[in-house]
Parts: sequence; structure tokens; C-alpha cells
Amino acid sequence: MAEFDPVTHDDDQTLAGVLRGLAQQGFTGVMRVNDDGEVWLAGGRIYLAVTSTSDDLASVVFGADVGTLADVQELLGRPGIDVTETLVESRPDSIPALGRLLHEHNLTGLFEMMVAGAGRFTTESLALHPLGSRFAESVDDLLGQAERRLGIWREIAGRIPSTGSRFAMADRLPDGVDERVVSADEWRYLALVATGASVGDLIAATGESAFRVMTSLYRLLLEGVVVDAD
Repeated sequence: MAEFDPVTHDDDQTLAGVLRGLAQQGFTGVMRVNDDGEVWLAGGRIYLAVTSTSDDLASVVFGADVGTLADVQELLGRPGIDVTETLVESRPDSIPALGRLLHEHNLTGLFEMMVAGAGRFTTESLALHPLGSRFAESVDDLLGQAERRLGIWREIAGRIPSTGSRFAMADRLPDGVDERVVSADEWRYLALVATGASVGDLIAATGESAFRVMTSLYRLLLEGVVVDAD
């Protein structure tokens, strides 16, 4: 197999700027970010974005009910294989679920890189990930969604400055509100909030992303269902 020297990009370039440039070039390969994240592209489209805190890729793919976890791990570890094409051929019914799971996985990875901020970018052309590019998406589409998520995150940070923040159930609903329907997810969060758990505790206990937990808590704060514990 041929080896390709990585190319280092200027430090003042942004993640979005580098990715959009690679998309215009129709780049195939991997972009590494701050020695912590990786974005894999094929023909200028993203098919995998991961950071050190991303969910295990085998577990993500396994969530589409494509066999056992051991089977998926074995496929991802096998050289020269395109995992998504192999799975789609054997389990065509898995296509919708695989697409949804990989989209959210990659969107979360890009978002986490944006939260961490710009840094050092290196690219290695023609590198291929065994996952395969069957579910590759437009750079502009994924970046646009990640950028909108980042804008929401910045608003949230004004009310929830850290994962050590704690909240409490309000002793009554806001004036003029007679009832409030609580979703299943909100019920779980409220039950944990009532124990004095921190935001970090909620993330650990639910196994959900920081963005999802903090977005839900932020909405409950705005609606006056929970209040600052301090």
C-alpha cells in the first residue's frame, strides 16, 4: 500500500474553512484535527467524523440491528473491506437506521470539534476508513447543522456554564400555566435533578450526549420548570 505524507494547514484556518476547501477539491482521505479528531471524506463528502469522546463506532453501527456486536467489530477490523456496503448487501432493511445513526454520530463529532475550537489541521489524501462511504453527506449540509447546534450551545452556556451546575425542581409552575405535559426524557431528567445530581451526573446516568441533556435542561429552565439550585 502506498504511503502519503500528511499536509499541515495554516493555524489560522477554521475547521469549516478547511472542510469547505476540501469539499471543493473533491478530496478523498482523512483530515485530523488537534490530534484528537478525524474527519473522513470521499469525493469531498463526509462519511465519518470522530473525536476521542465519540461513541464507539462498532456500537453505533450495531444499533442498526445488523448482527451481533462481535460481528460488527470483526468487520471494522478487517482490512480492505467496505463495512457499510457489506452490511447493506446482507441486510438491506438496515439502510434507514444506518443512515440515521451515522448522520447523528458524524454531526455530533463535528459539533464537538467546533466546541473545542480551531487548531492544527493535517490531511492525508487517499486514506480510506473501513466503514466505507455509502452514507457520505454534503460538507455544507453537515457543517450548517453543526454551526446551528453551536449557536444554540453558546446560548445555553449563558445559563448552564458547566457540567458541574445543579438545578432544582420549581415549587410550582409559572404564573398563568395550569399544566405542563412532561416527556419520557424530561421525566428522567427531572427525577435525577430532584436528587441533587449535577449536569455531569445526568449525562453519565442517561448515557446521552451533553448537547441533548443540556438542551433539554435549558428548555426546562426557560419554561420555569427547574431553577438554579444555588
